[in-house]
This record gives sequence, C-alpha cells and structure tokens, in this order.
Amino acid sequence: MAAILRQPDTKGRNVSDWRTRLQVLYELQKKVNEAQGLPGPSPLVTTGASEQAIAAAEQRLGVVLDSSYSDVLRAVNGWPSFALSWNLFAAEDLGQSHGLWAEANRDATAYFDGEGDHAVTVPRGRKRVLLAAGADSARFLVGMLDTAAGAAASPCYDCAYGEDIEYASFQDWVAAMESEARSIISEESGLP
Repeated sequence: MAAILRQPDTKGRNVSDWRTRLQVLYELQKKVNEAQGLPGPSPLVTTGASEQAIAAAEQRLGVVLDSSYSDVLRAVNGWPSFALSWNLFAAEDLGQSHGLWAEANRDATAYFDGEGDHAVTVPRGRKRVLLAAGADSARFLVGMLDTAAGAAASPCYDCAYGEDIEYASFQDWVAAMESEARSIISEESGLP
C-alpha cells in the first residue's frame, strides 16, 4: 500500500482553514466564559508547529499523525484551553517521558487499564495516542493512529468515567466541541 503524500499546497490551505475555524472556536469560548461568569480562555496561539517538530513527535510516538490533527498542530501547536476545558498538546510535548503530556498519558493509561470501554481495543496497525486531556485530568481524547502509512482521518475517542464516545476523526470531535460551546451559549445567555 502506498503512503499518503501530504502536498504542501494542501497544507497551506488546510492550516489557514483551521486557523479560521479555531478563531471561531476561541470566540465561542469567550462567550461561554462570559455567560458563566468565568475568566476568558487562554489566548489562541497562532504560531504553528514546524514540520521537524511534527516529524519528531511522530517518531517518538511511533505513529503517523492523521491529517486533521497535524494540520491543527501546524496552525496552533497546542492550546491549553482548547474547546472549553481541554489541553491540546503541542507537538514538542507529544511522546515525551516527562511534563504535562507524560503525566496525562500515565493517567490515561490507568484509565484504560480500569474503566476504558471502546478505546481499550486497538485495531491492528494502529496505536492509541493521547492527543488532549481535560483540565480535570479525568477526561482524555485519544486517537487510534496508524503505525505505518498515515490515514487522512483516524478515529478519536473522548473518554471519561467509563463512557468512551467515538468520533470518526479529530475534525469531527472539534465539530462536536464547537456544537457543545454553541449549546452552552444558547442555554446560558439566550444568544443564538
């Protein structure tokens, strides 16, 4: 099977699209926080990960990151208050044996050894990789990433308290987080 090639012109367009989409999500987060009387989210980082940082993360993890996740890293390279209460790890954090990712990964591993549901079963040719962690350390987003040729999309699982919700891709999970933010805004403040 031939490896999927990532074309530079596509990267630029996708990164630009993600920056726009993440800016919208940031603005939604601000509205949610205002409606709930909370301080604003941490600023949206606009410096993306380099190709070298992404390649190094893939090497440390032993996977090929799917296109939507790697494009987000190219756009923002981590965000400590992503999608309301998530820590989206930077490329430099992924696969490290120390630091925030390593600590969250230990918690996630303990979760899968105990409470985990669907995400416990890792399909052949894939590896479960922690992509983001909830601020309360009891919620995890893992991707089932290819160990060989990179997939355009890999399933992701939003895991907490034995309830593992499957999304077809990281992009689908982001869409769900955006929808959740819009719903909170509507409920809290009556805004559309």
